[in-house]
Parts: sequence; C-alpha cells; structure tokens
Amino acid sequence: MENKSSLEFTSYLSETEERLAGNIATASVLNQINARRFERDVISDFSSDVLRRVDVNAEQISLILQSDIHLEEFKEIVRYNDTEWDVDRPSDELIILLRRILNQPESSSIYPDTIAESDVIEIRATDTRPTDSMERVDVIEKYGLFRQELNDVASASGNRFSNPAVLADIATALNEDVEAILQKCTVDMFEPELLGSIECINKQTLVEQLEKVRETINSRLVSGNIDIDAYAEIFPILSRHKKLHANLRKLAFALTFQRRLPLQSMFTKLPEQPNINAIEQIDYFVNEEVVGNIFKDVFIQDHVAQKFKRMCKTGPISMDIYKESLIMESTRKIQFIPTRGALREFAAYIGDSCYTLQGKLMSEEHPNVTAIIMKQINRGTGEERFVGSSLLIDTTDVNGDRAAVIRALNPIENIINKLSVSDFYNQFTKYIKAATQGDHSKVGIVIDDRAGGAATNRPLLFNYLKRLRDDGILKPMPISKEDTVINGFDISNKVYEI
Repeated sequence: MENKSSLEFTSYLSETEERLAGNIATASVLNQINARRFERDVISDFSSDVLRRVDVNAEQISLILQSDIHLEEFKEIVRYNDTEWDVDRPSDELIILLRRILNQPESSSIYPDTIAESDVIEIRATDTRPTDSMERVDVIEKYGLFRQELNDVASASGNRFSNPAVLADIATALNEDVEAILQKCTVDMFEPELLGSIECINKQTLVEQLEKVRETINSRLVSGNIDIDAYAEIFPILSRHKKLHANLRKLAFALTFQRRLPLQSMFTKLPEQPNINAIEQIDYFVNEEVVGNIFKDVFIQDHVAQKFKRMCKTGPISMDIYKESLIMESTRKIQFIPTRGALREFAAYIGDSCYTLQGKLMSEEHPNVTAIIMKQINRGTGEERFVGSSLLIDTTDVNGDRAAVIRALNPIENIINKLSVSDFYNQFTKYIKAATQGDHSKVGIVIDDRAGGAATNRPLLFNYLKRLRDDGILKPMPISKEDTVINGFDISNKVYEI
C-alpha cells in the first residue's frame, strides 16, 4: 500500500468499503430470506396441524396470542374475516375467545367428548353452467331486469344498510314519475270534453291521492324513515302505473335488506349471464324473503297483495330452472369431523353462520352441543381446508326419548353451490345417523321459515329442506325447549325426523 498515491489509496478504500458493504447487504438479504422461509415453514406446519387434527391446543393458542403472524394465519384457517353474518361482533372477539378457552377450567360435562368422524366422502358435483333454457330471450331479459335492480340497491347500500342515500335515490325517481303523472292528469282534467264527466272526477281523485303519496315520499322516504307500513299505504296508488313498478320493487328490496342485512352481499356480484346458482338466489330472495316473509301480511286487501306478488313475479327465472342442473361425474372429497374442543367455539365463523356468542363460550352456554366441522381435501394436492360447519344438539323429544338434532347446517356458499344438494344432504344425514346410532333413538333436523334462521344460511340448501318438509317426506319431531335455544331461536316445534 506504501506505493499507492493518496488518490489511489482513497479509491482503493472506497472500492473495498463498497465490496464489504455489498457482502454485508447480501448477507442481510440472505438472512431475511432464510428467516422468511423458516417463518413460512413454521406457519405451514402450524396450519397443517390444526387442519389435520381439527383442533388447537393450549400451546398453539398461546402462540396465536403472542404472534401476529400466527393470529392472522388462524383467522384464515377458521375463516374469521370471511363471515358475512355476524356483522355486530366486537373487533377483538377472536382474542377474547382464545383467552377464555385458554383459561377455561377442566370440563366436567356429562356429555360424551365426541362422536366418531366420517370417512372421506365423495360428494357429487353439480354443473352450474347455463342450461339450454337459459339461452331463451325471456329468461335473459327477466334475469337482467332483476339482477340490475337488486345490484343497484345492494351495491349502493355499503356493508351495512344504514345509508339513507339509497332510499333518497328511489324517492327522487318516484317523485319524478309522480310529478309527470300529476301534470298529465291536471292537463286532462281541464279538457273541455272532460269537464264534469266521471273521468274528470276520477282524475281529480287520483290527483288528490298522488299528492298525499308525494307527501309520504318527501316526509319519510327521502329521510330514510320509511317502513313497510308506509309502503303498504303508497303501493295501492302507485302500482296502478306500470312505469313505477321498477322503483317500487327496488324499494321493497331495500326494505327487505334492512331486515335481512346478510342477504345483501349475495347480489353485489351476480354474473352478467344467468346460471343456475344466480337464478336460484334471485328466486329465493324475491319469492321467499320479500313476498313470503317481509311483505307477507302487510297488505290488508287481498287484491293488493296479489298485485304485489304479480309485480315481483320472477316468471321464467324460477326454481324450476334448478331442476335442470346437471349432475357431473366429478366429485368433491369432504370429511365431517365432530369436535367438542377449542374449534367448537369457532364453528360459526368456519360455517359463516349467525349463532356466534360474541365472546361467550359454547362449552359453557351450551354444553350439550357438538360442532361438526366440514373439511375438503384437494384431490390433486391433498391440501385441506375447512368448508363449513353444523351443530349437533344432544337433547330429548317431548316423550323424553334421547334425540340428536342437526342445527345450522352451513357448508360455505361456494361449496354447496358446486355440489349436488341432495347428495350432500343424504351423505351428511347418513353420517349423523350412523355416528349417533345406539346413543340416540331419533335424529332430526331443524327446518324453519327462511334461510338465515336456525336451519341454514344457504338458500340452495334451505329450498331443498323446505321441499322435504312441504312434501311430507320428513315428519314433525317436537323436542325439548329447555336445552335447545341458541341465540334466542326456539326450535322446539321446528324439528323434523330424518
């Protein structure tokens, strides 16, 4: 180095520092990569273990509570962020539950730990591609009409239906149409040939009625303060004019979403072209929820109620289309695993169900309940994931005989929509009957009045259960109320024997 000039030495030193810095940087990057690989492997092992055992132990719970990475992974496993039904839960409910599970004393339940899990079952898949009938012009037009109206209301409503702008938009549209009708009636009333005639008197009466309706629209609908009773007041007048039917339907949909909020998300991503699942969802919502539930007893006069039904009639897009679905040769590998362990407390999230207890433990509130976790095994990779859940209630019928009751049968939406509903139902109930045989003299299933109740949140599955009940295939099986009420749902007279 003695022979180097000052400038050369400075240059040499600079190059050496860069080289060293580069080596250090490279080492740092390699360390980060290795750390991430290790982290990924640890998380993968953690996830695989929970999915394989369908359980999470005390050591893993402690790890979840201490590590944000494990917490986020656990949320993914139990589908905590995917549920659309428990909209009012505390933001930290999962943490609350995990801490309560960790601090829970040793169980002294009189109920057996669990029943046997099922084998891996092959359940037939359904081809949901459009059938030939869906290429008909009337099907495409009617589907497009309802799709647009439902999407307009559901998409504008946000995550919670509390935005009065939705109702205000409908009010503005109705007001514009009412104003146009009023102007025409006013002009017609003063036609010389109509003065003093019956037709003139009728138009004058209509003007008075429309003025009253407009007051209701401005005072209640614009402010978002309208309810179904106010709707029943304005409908008989406005429904005389066919051009108002679209906005009257949208208003009925909006009022239904107010009461059945979780259904709203079903209609924000409907495909542009009709398929079996989309048609089934629209048909269920309009005929079962809007007409058959929310507005069932609203109209005093029967002819008005019938007019409302006709206005909402889905016509060529009806449940009959569903019967044209094709059963494919392919199947999905599903396994049913019962648990009374920690994952019982997260079954509601896994199944996107509405019975979460908001920080309370199922094991404490309902010790006679077993959760049934549904797990799908990928045919190609062998990877596993949770795809739904159900509850099995250990109770008695009204005669005192021991009974097992299926409640909240909730495979997730994008699974049941791709399966043969009848095959899924048959395989699940066959498993439950076999697993409880000898301990229970009867097995029943809840079938109430709507999807989103105690039976299931899945419209496709609810329609199937409803048909089994309405066709008399399943008979009533009244059960004890004392130990079967969860989240306020009394199912004692809504159970049917399998």
